[in-house]
Amino acid sequence: MNPGNRTSVQLDWYNVRYRTIVLWGLLAGAALTGGGTWVYHQYYYRNSPRGQASSAIRQAEQLLEKAGGQAKTERLQTLRDDARRFLDTARSNFNGSNFNDAKLAAVRSQNYSQKLIDTVRGGDTAAKEVRFYKIEGDAKVKRAGQFIWEAADPNLPLSVGDQIKTSSNATAQIIYFDGTVTTIKPGSLLEIKELYENPTTKVRKVREKLNFGGVSATLTGGNAAGSYHEVSTETASARSHDRSEIEVGFDQTSKQTEVRVHSGQARVAAGEKEIKVAPSEMIAVGQDSTVVARRSIPRGPQLVQPLDQRVLVYENTEAATTQLVWKGVEGASRYHLQISRRSLLSELALDKSDVRTTTVKLPRLKEGSYYWRVSAVSAEGVESAFSETRKFKIISTEIRDQQDKVPPKVEVTDFLVFSYQVIINGITEPGAVLSIDGQRVDVFDDGTFTAVVKLNREGKNVLNIVAQDLSGNETQIKRTAYVEAF
Repeated sequence: MNPGNRTSVQLDWYNVRYRTIVLWGLLAGAALTGGGTWVYHQYYYRNSPRGQASSAIRQAEQLLEKAGGQAKTERLQTLRDDARRFLDTARSNFNGSNFNDAKLAAVRSQNYSQKLIDTVRGGDTAAKEVRFYKIEGDAKVKRAGQFIWEAADPNLPLSVGDQIKTSSNATAQIIYFDGTVTTIKPGSLLEIKELYENPTTKVRKVREKLNFGGVSATLTGGNAAGSYHEVSTETASARSHDRSEIEVGFDQTSKQTEVRVHSGQARVAAGEKEIKVAPSEMIAVGQDSTVVARRSIPRGPQLVQPLDQRVLVYENTEAATTQLVWKGVEGASRYHLQISRRSLLSELALDKSDVRTTTVKLPRLKEGSYYWRVSAVSAEGVESAFSETRKFKIISTEIRDQQDKVPPKVEVTDFLVFSYQVIINGITEPGAVLSIDGQRVDVFDDGTFTAVVKLNREGKNVLNIVAQDLSGNETQIKRTAYVEAF
């Protein structure tokens, strides 16, 4: 393929939302069985603010009951009292119909109860916290020693033995105390097997078990010598020691494990063998732990246009065409294009794996934000890592208002510090450009945002949050994070 010769292909499609299909199915079932009350509870009440608050309070009560009997020391009693205080606040808000505040207080109660349980179970785990970073779609968690799956919550701390399950249209990202971000792909089940940190040497070890599906792990590096992050399956395990990006997939039917190393390197243990996998290389391990394939991975495409975060203004979106362009990859026989309304691309508006050009024209895109990425596929069928994910926004009229002199609001709703990182959730004006300590942060269509910021020093860290709206008005706020030295 000659990258310089760009032809184009025009694509069109019609979207039917997954929620719409589910709703029609539930309504059809109700019509046949007379189960209108069941439909209301399953679809409407459970997903309403009242239903979510009620569920969160119930979970907080269960955790507090489990934690209360373990509060044997003054410190543990303080955690129990904090859990009770927030639970009382949640109940009070619920009785006053303040359901969002009730849910938030209930989740905080859960956090204190869980921290008490974790402290008793494995000593002080504050330095070994695991947190959700992003959740899209139906992701669930089963705590160690429990049998009930509960909805994944961004405020829920995770620990050894916990399992995370994603549905076919869901993706979840968790971030570990060592800085590693693991992305759990749709239709997967992952278990946290080990969290270890030597208080003297600072050697850190994290082990995960992939029961089915796929994950990718991005390691930031910078940990003490001897540290590692490991993902295992029934037939193999992949271990990385430094800055790297790896993917692991496991097929339950064939029992085949596939490991892809996009950067850095990994050591794959299969049976009695240990195999070093280099960057841009993949290896497949069969049911009997033998290597069944080993190939080079093509490099990922480089996206050209539109530029990231580009706002495209059309007078008439029904008559407009949006063009996506990327650079050709030597040796690629085709490309895989994905487009989604979600930043983790958990639910795809377009998933086309047989694109033969480096230019695609998309007609009649509706207003809103879109995320897109591309991978290259070699003649042997080996797929590269996806490119960076870019975002563009479609609007139908010019939205810059020169008369607007009101600075955008910036509100931080969650500020969770653990180890040398802080997860920040908040809301600003839709369409605003946001940065935290100079790091560009993606703002969703409703103005909400999520970011992980690395803290540079022990003790006090002051973070500068800056938002600028489309009229050039700017708001700055500061938040302080403290890193405890142990």
